Amino acid sequence: MLQSRLVPGAVHTFIMARASKYLEGLNPNQAEAVKQIEGPVLVIAGAGSGKTRVVTRRIAYIIAQKAAKPEQILAVTFTNKAAGEMRERVAELVGKSKSEKVVVSTFHSFCLKVLREHIELLGYRRNFTISGEGDTRTLVKRVIDDLEGPQEDFSPGIFREQISLMKGNQDTEHFAMNVPSDESKEETANREKYESWLPEIFDRYQSALRAANTVDFDDLLGLVLKLWSEHTEIRKHFQQKFKYVMVDEYQDTNTIQYRLIQTLVSEHKNLCVVGDDDQSIYGWRGADVSNILNFEKDFPGAKSITLGYNYRSKEPILEAANAVIANNGKRIDKKMLPQQGPGRPIDRIVTADEEHEAKMALEWMETIRIKAGAVNDDFAILYRSNMQSRPYEIALRTAGIPYIVIGGQEFFERSEVRDIIAYLKIIVNPWDEASFLRVVNMPRRGIGDKTLHVIHDVCRQSGLSLGKGMAKALSEGKITGGAEKGIRSFLGSMKDYRYQLRAKQRPFHEILQHLIMTIGLKAELERTSKTPEMASLRWDNVQSIVKSLEEYENTERNPTLGGFLDLSTLTRDADRFAKDGIDRSVVTLMTIHSAKGLEFPYVFLVGTEDGIIPHQRSLRDNTVEEERRLFYVAITRAQRHFTLFETCSRIRNGRDSVSTPSRFINEIPKQLIKVHTYAARDSIAETVRRNSHNGTGKTKRKYGNKKARK
Repeated sequence: MLQSRLVPGAVHTFIMARASKYLEGLNPNQAEAVKQIEGPVLVIAGAGSGKTRVVTRRIAYIIAQKAAKPEQILAVTFTNKAAGEMRERVAELVGKSKSEKVVVSTFHSFCLKVLREHIELLGYRRNFTISGEGDTRTLVKRVIDDLEGPQEDFSPGIFREQISLMKGNQDTEHFAMNVPSDESKEETANREKYESWLPEIFDRYQSALRAANTVDFDDLLGLVLKLWSEHTEIRKHFQQKFKYVMVDEYQDTNTIQYRLIQTLVSEHKNLCVVGDDDQSIYGWRGADVSNILNFEKDFPGAKSITLGYNYRSKEPILEAANAVIANNGKRIDKKMLPQQGPGRPIDRIVTADEEHEAKMALEWMETIRIKAGAVNDDFAILYRSNMQSRPYEIALRTAGIPYIVIGGQEFFERSEVRDIIAYLKIIVNPWDEASFLRVVNMPRRGIGDKTLHVIHDVCRQSGLSLGKGMAKALSEGKITGGAEKGIRSFLGSMKDYRYQLRAKQRPFHEILQHLIMTIGLKAELERTSKTPEMASLRWDNVQSIVKSLEEYENTERNPTLGGFLDLSTLTRDADRFAKDGIDRSVVTLMTIHSAKGLEFPYVFLVGTEDGIIPHQRSLRDNTVEEERRLFYVAITRAQRHFTLFETCSRIRNGRDSVSTPSRFINEIPKQLIKVHTYAARDSIAETVRRNSHNGTGKTKRKYGNKKARK
């Protein structure tokens, strides 16, 4: 500070010189995005434009300029994987000691930390637990079962989806569901029935969460907004704490995320959002592309900068992507410019059916290996929905080619993993009803549905929490015999583990290992698994949790069991999958949604047919533009070459159906595509129609020329 007063010019020059090194190697627009640190800034970062490089250089530039201390910078991302990569890059630029002070977090992780400090002001206990996706579905089902109405007709999944959308849109008073453009009278009646019951189910669901001292993913954000609204001093604390705020993937924000950010920067307006409206692909879960489209209107005086150079893909790939996305009307006008030079045209492979499609994909893969020297992890097979992966898994397994599936069943949603997490949740939060009901009779303790109904009725009639309701039922003699013994044993062991946790008698992972051995979980998995191999796999998953808990204890500065549960609940398989720097020697199978943010030398997009991409639902809901953005995302994952696969027929609803090529293929200029036909579309269509008229719905699947079928 003294030096600054004595020679301000020299100090300023020194600071500018130190900061300027973070502009080296950037193109003019990238450099402008890094230097523009004051006021609202919109950075339109197209696919492969060096977005992460710009964001991390910007953080380093702010620190070097001494515009803010590292701890006054908040960078928000959408995945733990993206947050981790950003932390690593910032550390490389400014050093670990400074980078660790920068707050790089997902929306949910940031809000969770806020709630851990202040949730008691909202009437919750600080040891609240987070209800995962599986638990919330179970809770909705239980709420429906308690209704005095036609609950047998209701789908818990539909209600859970609507509740999440209502919370994300910050609209819990209007219970209107999406209306398809061609809705039939029967569909209208069914929708109106759901809408009529939605308010009561919503209220009961929220009450059940509150009674169990649990929150769902959407509550993490909603409760922070409520906290800031009701407690001015806390809101001002966070507004003053973060002088600079950056949001990555801004096109994927929903209403509540928009309001959180708007509230946080309302004092200083130093907000930089980075995103690409052409890659907004989460409208189905509440993301609102208008947030990025209207940024300059919502934040007057905003500076807009476009990163228009693509450093990832060869020219034909990018030209095809540009041509397709140009057909969207609701977008910011731009055209990505390729920087990787010319390449081969896109290959379009026409096959007979799903099995033939998978077979040809493997043949095509082998050809690329031979000609280009490619290895397994150079390849990604992308599809619109998880159900499309099966033929590829079978084909790869048969060929002895190792592969990994990303975006299927989440690790933390597997039954045996959920059981272990439920036990840990009960130790941390005795009020967690969903976790209690999940494991109170796992392994079997003689506690059946009848006993659980008795406890549930006592709780409902007395307005008591689960624990107190259980104690009341036991004291009144409503639970007897083996069930009484089982419940008392279960409650006693949980109380003992809770004491061990508080007394810090042993490490967390040892407590968990002792619990696993005491309840005889390995024997239970052997009893309930279909094969010994499956039992072994499930046991490995259980031990993986123990190992993860041990690693968490050894690496976290102030580890808590609740902290481990928070981390586990907020972790997704995509976060656990790191492509860069790891030689996995496997072919990657994943949905297009899961592939966002990744890149591969060779990308195969399979099932490029109308009804798949664009999805059939989008044709009814007028959301084809989002499907086109999804197609664009798929194309722009490819670095060297992109290949399209389609079938002439596909099994839908258990019957063979004639397939129509995706309308998006026709939007790619013909000179950019080379077509390879291995099946006669007209003859296949005629065969499918003939079998359909005969009522068989089955086709002898021997399509295409002999060479293709070998």
